[in-house]
Amino acid sequence: MPINTIFGLFAKSPLKPLQKHMDVMDECCHLLAPLWRAACQQAWSEAEEQLEALQQRHLEGSKLKRAIRLRLPHGLFTPLPRNELLDLLDEQERLGALALELAETIMLRRILLPPPLTRDLLHYLDKALEASSLATSVIHELDDLLETGFLGREVSEVGEKVEQLDAMDQTLHALRNQLRQNLLSQEEALGAVNVMFLYQCITFTAELATQAERIGARLELMLARR
Repeated sequence: MPINTIFGLFAKSPLKPLQKHMDVMDECCHLLAPLWRAACQQAWSEAEEQLEALQQRHLEGSKLKRAIRLRLPHGLFTPLPRNELLDLLDEQERLGALALELAETIMLRRILLPPPLTRDLLHYLDKALEASSLATSVIHELDDLLETGFLGREVSEVGEKVEQLDAMDQTLHALRNQLRQNLLSQEEALGAVNVMFLYQCITFTAELATQAERIGARLELMLARR
């Protein structure tokens, strides 16, 4: 990211670059949806385009992360402790990394998604993306929190959203177990290697929701220490 762009973000707020980074990580996650849909239709050229777009966004996010680490203010100019903001930044980066890992796993094997499971798999992914979107909205609460001195109703709203993220995480893990059971009945038809990769994809998708919950929990912990 150009230096003048990152300086412009810091000029608006010391928290704006962190929010911009989370937006990019969330975009990485949401690029999984068209990739999965293309993979379900065996449209591998289209899926490859989505992978390249995801890789590019993740690279942009990594550059932004480095710029934030180099330019995040020290001391009194930081509304929250610098080390805690950097820890939060690492959690956000992990969300995008999981999305990229999932996408590359799908494309590495050109996984055959069984038609009987396709609808359930896409629903499962959509639920994980809802968690990513909610975690992003939590990070954008930082503006209101800064204005109110990290007190009042805004803190309660963050807590409520973190509780929602925890519930989403539990829902995803329940769906994961159900999908695994459904996949078990089709192992012979799909082949051992393809099934192994499908299990990995199912696991990575659940981890997206878990990581989204960690982002919210990390912010909530930061607020509790103030």
